[in-house]
Amino acid sequence: ARGGGGGGDWRRAVDMLREDMPAAGVEPDAQCCTVAILACRAARDGAAAEAAVGILHSMVEPSGLTTTTTTTTRTRKKKKKKKKPLVPSAHTYSAVIGACESGGRPEEALAIFQDMRNARSLSSSSSGGVGSRGGGGRRAHSSMTISPYCWTAAISAAGKAGQWRTALELLSDMKRELRLLLSEVVSKPPQSRAAAGGDATAAFNAAITACGRCGRWREALRVLDDLRSGGVVSNDDSDGSNHDDDDGEGRGNGSGNVQEPHPWRADLISYNAALSALERARRWEEAEKLFAEMREPPLSLSLSLSLSSSSSSMAQPVVRPDEMSYNALLSAHARVGNWRRALELLS
Repeated sequence: ARGGGGGGDWRRAVDMLREDMPAAGVEPDAQCCTVAILACRAARDGAAAEAAVGILHSMVEPSGLTTTTTTTTRTRKKKKKKKKPLVPSAHTYSAVIGACESGGRPEEALAIFQDMRNARSLSSSSSGGVGSRGGGGRRAHSSMTISPYCWTAAISAAGKAGQWRTALELLSDMKRELRLLLSEVVSKPPQSRAAAGGDATAAFNAAITACGRCGRWREALRVLDDLRSGGVVSNDDSDGSNHDDDDGEGRGNGSGNVQEPHPWRADLISYNAALSALERARRWEEAEKLFAEMREPPLSLSLSLSLSSSSSSMAQPVVRPDEMSYNALLSAHARVGNWRRALELLS
């Protein structure tokens, strides 16, 4: 199945798993299934995503019989018995979720992500170490850790499904879970603490993009502020419930909540995602302000960063506007007919 790792070979990888290996008397194990699913994910295609989901189902709810051979000194007997279910790893689930997210099946990606979390919870509470949902459903390792990539894929899927609230709820859950991981290695060097939680910046960026897709530019800016301050001070209203009817200006009332710092920092993708959110919402004034802050961070942000750095020893990277930044700002002005300012930017 490893030969099917490329996006163009996913059908061959699936055929090897489902037909060639059983015909040769070889039962695919969990690793073979995961490799085939990775080939489906690389294809970024709806049919490949469907195949990936099918492989996951066949792992946890196998159908058919398998042949086993027992040999004694005089006889050689073949027996048929029901196939045993395989236990998907975090990598397996992550690959399926990524295949659905990139293959245009966001709702299915979210459903499988929830299944993954449910299976893990049931596994942790079961005496046997492996949990299942009624009648054998999803199974998972009880010690399974959801990777930042998996969180990112789920958050991105929520945005593509138009579920900005779900995206922010998932981001909040991710921060809570990864902070627990970081607290377990609090005595280790800052670099080790960051590695323990993984690079979750992409998950924040996915949440910013999700909010932008749904026209929630204020929420997008709040997520960016959380990244820029390193979690020290943030107007963190993760579910956005207090801002459904907020048509006022700015990013909130400024009464931030003091939080535990985290090691993730805004990068160029974070800023460009926020600029795109503002451009979609025709908020050219806020886009201008953010663009200026990319060149020179405000004093309040600098103070937050100094507090964060003293706690986590993780410096905020220098971010400068690139071509995408200028394009987003130009589009924001073009949407409202500010052609003079657009010409100034071009010059």
